Amino acid sequence: LELMRKCEYGGMNDILVHTYELTGEKKYLDLSYKFHDQFVLGQLEKGIDALQGKHSNTNVPKAIGCARRHEVANTAGDKKIANFFWDTMVGHHNYEYLGEPDKLSNRLSDNTCETCNTYNMLKLTRFLYTWDPKASYADYYERALYNHILASQNPDDGMMCYFVPLRMGTKKRFSRPFNTFTCCVGSGIENHSKYTEGIYYEGKDGSLIVNLFIPSELNWKDKGVTIRQESKFPEDGRI
Repeated sequence: LELMRKCEYGGMNDILVHTYELTGEKKYLDLSYKFHDQFVLGQLEKGIDALQGKHSNTNVPKAIGCARRHEVANTAGDKKIANFFWDTMVGHHNYEYLGEPDKLSNRLSDNTCETCNTYNMLKLTRFLYTWDPKASYADYYERALYNHILASQNPDDGMMCYFVPLRMGTKKRFSRPFNTFTCCVGSGIENHSKYTEGIYYEGKDGSLIVNLFIPSELNWKDKGVTIRQESKFPEDGRI
């Protein structure tokens, strides 16, 4: 079983915890632990950076599953994994094929920055922000959304990038409608339907938090208030 878990098994723990959340049947929560590897997650729970040499997007969905399991089952170990994983990825690694911590310049290429990876990091960040609304989470979310997700779509035909290249002198290559279907086409289609996520949050004191400068209208039913945000950010800094 542990040998199987060394391969990419997607967000199976997340899916099973969510199924438990929807059905209330504990067998799904129990089954989610079959997809909890000691190879990476067991190390992260101990506060050990086990990510060097790993494929990042194999592991981000695992951390998302741990975050969801903490939310529905109040599991302290899963919360530690989700927090430590985010801190380690954003502070010392990030991007696609994880090398030595804090060293990146010699590994920038056409295949460094996979769109799926950022799609999943944004999902994990939303979990962590609702637990602890730190500016560092909101800042990361904004930068990743604008610099990568928004930049990954072809404005002419809506097609998306598998990788947004980071090597000097290269250019983006977009998917084609009928003969390209990578993982980043699947999540890429979803990416551009999710710009409403993460704009507004309600603070624990009942305040309104505006995290993203995206033109939008908020119908805040609890307060009986409608708020409209008008902006051309980042072309114009006036909000």
